[in-house]
Amino acid sequence: MFVYRITIANEGRRTVQLMRRHWHIWDSLATTRQVEGPGVVGETSVLARANGSPTAASVI
Repeated sequence: MFVYRITIANEGRRTVQLMRRHWHIWDSLATTRQVEGPGVVGETSVLARANGSPTAASVI
């Protein structure tokens, strides 16, 4: 199991919506895997200008 925390900030002039993600994840053994899909933790957050949205999740 692992836990991660990310912060996503919109520093632009317009409201935006997070539709997809594409991450490269390295573990302690330098094994790499790619994760992609809709939203983050199933959420497609709408971010107003200069808004940070912390998200936490765990995977078993």
